[in-house]
Amino acid sequence: MTYTMTEQHQQRIGQSNKGKAISAETRQLLSEANKGKILTEPTKGKMRLASKTRRECSIDGQVFSSVKNASKELGIPTSTLRQRLNSANFTSYFYVEGVFEQVKNIVVEESVKEIESLTEEVGQVRRRLSKAEFLAAQAKARARKAEQKADNLEQQLVAVKKAGEQLIDNHAKEVNELEGRIVKIKKIAKNEIANANARIDFITEIQLKTAASVKARLDSEEWDKISDLFPSPRPLIQ
Repeated sequence: MTYTMTEQHQQRIGQSNKGKAISAETRQLLSEANKGKILTEPTKGKMRLASKTRRECSIDGQVFSSVKNASKELGIPTSTLRQRLNSANFTSYFYVEGVFEQVKNIVVEESVKEIESLTEEVGQVRRRLSKAEFLAAQAKARARKAEQKADNLEQQLVAVKKAGEQLIDNHAKEVNELEGRIVKIKKIAKNEIANANARIDFITEIQLKTAASVKARLDSEEWDKISDLFPSPRPLIQ
């Protein structure tokens, strides 16, 4: 059977134990006695108030659950610790909750600034996007005009190409006719050259025979006087 202490009994025990050191066995008995007890709202309020007074603190990089615990472990009076925790001269003494609040405020302030900056950037991006869309519309219109112009030029190119092919065919026919004429003219010229060379050979032979006959009838001095009258043989036509 579990014994449950009444609130009056607990208050009496508390009054009688004020200023006394409670042993571990007594604490264990009190703990066993309070097990299963339903706390009233006033009692819960007192416990919440007591929990608020137990503020975590950081001293020289070591975190304690309360100033009282820090005082016990470091051997420094609680009044001295509170004075140092509230002083700006002891930078390594501070309440963890206060630091969290400061960090939270800094983070919130930086977040607000970042949001404002991002909002401004978004506005700039939107303005640039609007301008880009306008420029894109203009570029699209120019592209359409260029495409139409390209289509017209392509049609003109097809027409010119067709006309050029026709001209090439006509010129090819003319070239074939001219080549035929050139072949005929070359053949005629070849025959004329052959006839001219034959006449040159005949005339040269007569000149040589005549010069030899005259030279045979004259001495050297007389021949030297009239040798210029007999021209040298003409070269053949190539």
